[in-house]
Amino acid sequence: MNLGIEKMRGEYLSWLSHDDLYLPHKIEEQVKFLKRTGKDNVVACNVRALLPNGMLKKELIDKNTFEYFDIFLATSAAVGVNGCSLLIPKDALVKSGGFNPSLPFTQDYDLWFRLKDKYQFVLLDKKSGYF
Repeated sequence: MNLGIEKMRGEYLSWLSHDDLYLPHKIEEQVKFLKRTGKDNVVACNVRALLPNGMLKKELIDKNTFEYFDIFLATSAAVGVNGCSLLIPKDALVKSGGFNPSLPFTQDYDLWFRLKDKYQFVLLDKKSGYF
């Protein structure tokens, strides 16, 4: 991920893991929302997770809790922050030092905790709930 961040040419990072899908207008809507809310923000959205039993996880991010991002990160294990749901300004990633390669399993949450101290996480809350 850090090599990708170093080599990227765009203003924003949004990654798509091998087992994830984006709905067609996810990035476009997040960029528009980011430009309305401020370039120093990180934009999140809800995701639909397919559970091992074939059922879709239905929990949505509670926007009231999300406004208190420290509390949300610490208490929202049922929903959490999926990295593929985020749109992150490249500048924020570079200034934060990117992902910690010594953390094989929690490098994403480590980054969210470091980013939240300097950048606001904002939720693009859609009526349908998901992208």
